Amino acid sequence: MAAAVRMHVSERGGDPSQPLLMAFGGAGPVHVCNLAVKLGIRRVLIPLRAGVLSALGLVLAPAAFDIARTRKVPLQTLNFADLAGRWR
Repeated sequence: MAAAVRMHVSERGGDPSQPLLMAFGGAGPVHVCNLAVKLGIRRVLIPLRAGVLSALGLVLAPAAFDIARTRKVPLQTLNFADLAGRWR
């Protein structure tokens, strides 16, 4: 997580040690202190009922459905016409 934060912030020209780190989600408060130490962040905010924020996001997000089908075949024998038919 620390590497991802550093990359994301530095790509935008920021300093990852300057901001306040806010914890949210079910396990956010568990990890925030160690993450802050790795990033050199001195201030951490854990809002009241931080674990509820991920549940709130689930409730407010629009309903969506993902459908997936796995077909395991050797690449050499893959039939693209058959694959296109299955896709349709």
